[in-house]
Amino acid sequence: MKMLIMGMMGMMGMMGMIKECIDLFEGYQSKSDDEYFSDSKLEPDKVNIARLIKGNPFKKLAGGEIKFHVGQTFDNAVQMKEIFREYAIQQGVVLKRVKNDNVRQTYKCLGDSCPLRAHRSRMIDKMTFMIKTLVEEHECHRVYNNKEANVKWIASKFENLVKTNPRVSVKEIADLLRKNYRVLVDVQRLYNAKKGAFVGFAKDHAKCFDLLRRYVYMVNQSNPGSAVHICTQQPQPTFQRMFLSFED
Repeated sequence: MKMLIMGMMGMMGMMGMIKECIDLFEGYQSKSDDEYFSDSKLEPDKVNIARLIKGNPFKKLAGGEIKFHVGQTFDNAVQMKEIFREYAIQQGVVLKRVKNDNVRQTYKCLGDSCPLRAHRSRMIDKMTFMIKTLVEEHECHRVYNNKEANVKWIASKFENLVKTNPRVSVKEIADLLRKNYRVLVDVQRLYNAKKGAFVGFAKDHAKCFDLLRRYVYMVNQSNPGSAVHICTQQPQPTFQRMFLSFED
């Protein structure tokens, strides 16, 4: 009986707490996002924080297509610049930076009468950028010989191809550029891009060789009496062969 009375008292106490909560929320109406983040009701710093919270990190669509919208955020200026380069190549436009500093960046189409325009500004964290205004209407003809497809960009797209097939010709690279990206570039740019891909490959080779040296050191430390020899060839330090014999 005592336990029953205590249980009833607990239930009554809980009902009382629920009633208090209902009384507190009586007459309350939920607010929309626009009301919460209204510029007129918040201080400037709070407005920036609110916009950053509402920001939508950039993500490519299925198939790698780039699509922008107001409120989209980028981790830093470098990431944003490379994404807009990809966008310019994808859309076949030439973008002109009419404003470019550490705080604001504004791009517009090089065509005088074309309305294509995008403005981004830095957020309160001093790293993240957000698209504030965007007009995606484009009225110019597609540019095939796009300057945004520079040597570094081409090399990044075909670095793996050059690694697996060093004999690939610049004509084959040109055909792939035209087929996959609808871009036409001059022969000299293609030669420089292929050379740049080889440079990146050489750097990776040097890093791997450095790891091999570390492996030899670890073998000597953990297996005393083992014989490990590495032979190199010119130009140094290019790996040629290695001899390894573990102590019984």
